[in-house]
Amino acid sequence: MAPALEEAGVGIGRSLLQVDFTADDGQYVTSTFNQELDCQLVRRYALSLA
Repeated sequence: MAPALEEAGVGIGRSLLQVDFTADDGQYVTSTFNQELDCQLVRRYALSLA
């Protein structure tokens, strides 16, 4: 999960994604958020790895 957080750290959107990596595998990961998310309010993204 990749939540989008506003200035106070409150989640204002999230993207769910699943990526499989192998050993020493580096790649870019693209996450998609709803169109309703105002990107100007986002101050940071937090990634959860499970």
